[in-house]
Amino acid sequence: EVHFADSGELTPKVRVDAARFKRCVMNLVLNGVQAMPSGGPLEIAVAPRDGQVRLSVKDAGAGVPAEIRDRVFEPFITSKQDGVGLGLALTKRIVEDHGGTIGFETGSNGTTFWVELPNG
Repeated sequence: EVHFADSGELTPKVRVDAARFKRCVMNLVLNGVQAMPSGGPLEIAVAPRDGQVRLSVKDAGAGVPAEIRDRVFEPFITSKQDGVGLGLALTKRIVEDHGGTIGFETGSNGTTFWVELPNG
């Protein structure tokens, strides 16, 4: 499900290296899907926010474990048995290379990872 904000603002646009940013989005979507082994809704939204463009990916999983929350974007940090912990570290680098920021909100009802990039 994809939502586009109807805020009366101009349609948000960002300039990105398509191949690299595709990897970023795929990492966030894959993490969301993997966070819900029994399935569940995965919500993807794009909207203007404070002069930026925000892309968010929200899952309905159990949340990021408390013991890794402060280090989730570091290389080799993972809560997955078969993961190597490079996806979010790479995603953070791609976002920052595009002049953006990345973060997340998490709890027992799911996690939302968000990326904010300069509008235009």
